[in-house]
Amino acid sequence: MGNDKWANVISYLNKVNAKPDKVLNSLKTIYDKKSNSSSMYQMLRSSWVLDVVYNIYNKTGTTNKSKKISLRQIIKNWVVTKDYKLAYRTFHPGPKNDQWEFDPAAQKLNLYKDLPIEKHVKNCNDIWLSANGKRYRKDLESNNGKYPIKSKNFPSNKFVEEKNPKIISKN
Repeated sequence: MGNDKWANVISYLNKVNAKPDKVLNSLKTIYDKKSNSSSMYQMLRSSWVLDVVYNIYNKTGTTNKSKKISLRQIIKNWVVTKDYKLAYRTFHPGPKNDQWEFDPAAQKLNLYKDLPIEKHVKNCNDIWLSANGKRYRKDLESNNGKYPIKSKNFPSNKFVEEKNPKIISKN
């Protein structure tokens, strides 16, 4: 009876030639709520996608933004900046990343890799073209290049004044 419950899952895994260690690691990432590192992993991973899409959309590192430039060049312009290097180190902890050297949980994530510029460009391009990348681009397109911020703690009858950032009550 217990095996019948998993028959569909096992059948599917056998069809796709899944590797047991990879499946197990995926399941641990999804279901291991005891470990704080998995939630940190998910947070860093999803935040990195937001940052990549935002910077490509806003052409960070590109000096002449009105000129027609290829997507690859826009990405490369950002990847060679100090801003990118800082962001990459922030969102990719690991043993060789000195920015996270005092956080043992972050060191275990092992996300940081010393990659050549072209690999960074390819990875960012893949994020831009992904389903999440396309979804986030729509948000940026409809909000003048900024992400809409929604918060349960921010009452809907109040707004932030742009010139003087303080909360103003709606009268």
